[in-house]
Amino acid sequence: MRIKMVVLFTFSVAFMVAHDQFNVAMRTRTIGEESAFVLALDADGLQLLVHSVGTIFAYATKLLLSAIIGIVFVQVFWMRMRRETHTIAEIDAAFSSKTNPFGVASLKAWRSMFLLAFIPALGVVNMQIVVFSTGSMSVQLGKD
Repeated sequence: MRIKMVVLFTFSVAFMVAHDQFNVAMRTRTIGEESAFVLALDADGLQLLVHSVGTIFAYATKLLLSAIIGIVFVQVFWMRMRRETHTIAEIDAAFSSKTNPFGVASLKAWRSMFLLAFIPALGVVNMQIVVFSTGSMSVQLGKD
């Protein structure tokens, strides 16, 4: 499992770097109004294309990081089950925190198994990758 986590993390970092480099490349590029891209797609179509490519990078990164978070949750859960004894209520709270880390049912997990409740909260933060990274690119028409 550790190898799988390292491979997934490596790919997610690669997608983040590719997204950043794509951002830098698009930020420094100006496209004339007579450009083949503008004539073929028009300015709005070109904007949509650039935005879609950025969104693909963001969703791929989110997918890979979500897979890592899921693997870590399972690993930490079984590590905790082997090391300590827990009540059925604590185990139920840990599993409810997996789907809703900030719900009322998860409060017991935050007290008894802080790390196990914290891992799904990372998934909520992971959603922000798509929210903030995709709208950061735009196409601006300029002169050749």
